[in-house]
Amino acid sequence: MRRVIAFCIALAPASASAAVINVPADHATIQAAINASVNGDEIIVAPGTYNESINPQGKAITIRSADPTDPAVVQATIIDPLGVNAGVICVSGETANTVFSGFTITGGSALTGGGMANVSSSPTVRRCVFVGNSASNLGGGMYNTGGSSPTIEHCIFIGNTSTSHGGAIYVASGSPKVTNCAFIGNIAGGQGGGLYVHVSSPSVTNCTFTANTATGGGALSNNNSSNTTVTNCTLWGDAPSEITNFNSPVPVVTYCNVQGGSAGAGNINANPLFVDADGSDNVFGTLDDNVRLSASSPCIDAANNGAPGLVGITTDLDILPRFVDDPAVADTGAGSAPIVDMGAYEFQASGPAPVPTLNQWGILALGLLVLTSGTLVIRQASVPSGAAA
Repeated sequence: MRRVIAFCIALAPASASAAVINVPADHATIQAAINASVNGDEIIVAPGTYNESINPQGKAITIRSADPTDPAVVQATIIDPLGVNAGVICVSGETANTVFSGFTITGGSALTGGGMANVSSSPTVRRCVFVGNSASNLGGGMYNTGGSSPTIEHCIFIGNTSTSHGGAIYVASGSPKVTNCAFIGNIAGGQGGGLYVHVSSPSVTNCTFTANTATGGGALSNNNSSNTTVTNCTLWGDAPSEITNFNSPVPVVTYCNVQGGSAGAGNINANPLFVDADGSDNVFGTLDDNVRLSASSPCIDAANNGAPGLVGITTDLDILPRFVDDPAVADTGAGSAPIVDMGAYEFQASGPAPVPTLNQWGILALGLLVLTSGTLVIRQASVPSGAAA
C-alpha cells in the first residue's frame, strides 16, 4: 500500500498543467479571466478595447495580448478604464512571475498611478504603451511604493501627467529596472517629468528621454537618499533641465548623452540627431515624434556593452537587434564590437530605416496626443500612407 500511495503522489504533479485562458472567448473581461486563473496560467487577450481596471490578485500569471511583438496587436489591445481608476493595480505582493505584456494602457486616472499602481509589488511589464494617463498626485503613468521593484522593458511612456511628481513614473522605496524604454512628452507639475525617485535605487538602461517637462528634472529627479544608476541613455530636450538632485548622492550616469553635460565615464553632450524629434506635426511630445537615430548620430556605437541592465537583452524598443555595428562610425563605447548605441533604439546600419514615426508601435490610431498649455488634447489622427497600421 505504501508503494502505491507514493506512486500516486509522484504522478499527481505531472497531471496538472497550466491553463490558457482566452479573452473574450472564455471570459468576457480580463478581470473575469484573472478571477478564474491560478498560478502558472496564461491569459491571452484578443484585440479590442477593454474598459476596465484590472488587478492580478497576487497571482503568478502571464497576461498578454495575442502577440506582444506585433505593433499592430499592441495598438489594438487596449486597457482603458475611462478615467475611473488606474488601468492596472498590483497591491497583493505580485512578483516578477506576474507578467503583463503587449498592451496599450490609456485613459487611466487616479490619485496615484494613473496607468499602473504598484504597492509592495514587483511585476514584470514588457512591450506596453502607457499613453494619456493621469494622476492627481503622483505617477501619471506608473506609481511604485512600499518596496515595489518592477521590471519594465521595451515600453513607451508618452503624454502622461501628474499634478505633483513623476509625470511618467514615480518610485519610492524600491529598485525598479527600466530598460529599452522611451519617455516622451510626459508632464509633472512638480519634479521629474520622466522619472521621480524617492529613497530608491532604480537602474535605468538604454532609455530615451525627450520633451518631458516639470518644475525641475524634466527627465529625472533624484531625491532623498536615492541611488540612481543611469547607463547608455539619451536625455535631450527635456525642460527645464535633464536631471535634478536633492539630498541624495549624485546619480551614477555613464555612457549617456545628456544635454548640458554630466560627469561620468563615456558621457557626451551632443545633439543626438533624432530622425524627426518633433514629428510631422512639428510639435514636440506628440505621438508622431521619431526619436530613432539618424545615420550621423553621435549616439551610435557609443554606449557600454557591459551595462548590467543589458543582461539577457537582445533587442531594442523596435524589437530589432540590440547590438549592431555601424562600420561608418568609429566605436567610442565600451566593449568589443558590435558596440551598443545610446538610447532606446539601435541604429540598424545594414538594413532599411524603420518607419519614421512611433507608428512602429502602432499607437497613432489611438488619436494624436497634443500637449497644449499643459492640457492633454486627443484629436483624431490618420496613419501616413505606407506606415505600419
